[in-house]
Amino acid sequence: MTQLAINYGTALYELHIPEEELMAQRALLMESKELTKNLTSPIVSMKEKHAVIDRIFTGKFKNFLKKLCDYNSMGYLEEILQAYDLYRNEAEGKMAGELFYVTSPTDAQLEEIKGFLCKKYNKNQIELELKHTPELIGGFILRIGNYEYDWSYAGRLKALQQKLIKK
Repeated sequence: MTQLAINYGTALYELHIPEEELMAQRALLMESKELTKNLTSPIVSMKEKHAVIDRIFTGKFKNFLKKLCDYNSMGYLEEILQAYDLYRNEAEGKMAGELFYVTSPTDAQLEEIKGFLCKKYNKNQIELELKHTPELIGGFILRIGNYEYDWSYAGRLKALQQKLIKK
């Protein structure tokens, strides 16, 4: 992620746009690839870009998009929105991760995992995206932040194989 995207993502968060409003306008923007293409095009004049933004978007997000156009930064929009999500989660004490599994974890197991992660990373809330992955053979892989906890049978077999090759 570029520093430019991080700076814009932080600025977007600091505009304090209500979450529902931002999500609705964000979805509108991401659904139309043609709109994004025109807003990034050097052929379309700034005046035309501003007019389109005025017709479609509202409030502070509208002004934010105009600034992106003014500084030729619309091409970074997807990355900016990812940076916004990361900054929002950090500011609100949230963290997101992925849990790859073979056998679906029970609610009690999920709560235990989330409790462990909240304590370890000093967060209020952990959001896990669950992904069924049969090729793990058994166990699970947990990816959160810059860490990966591999408790899968496939991972352990690979580690054992590497250990045997080194000897």
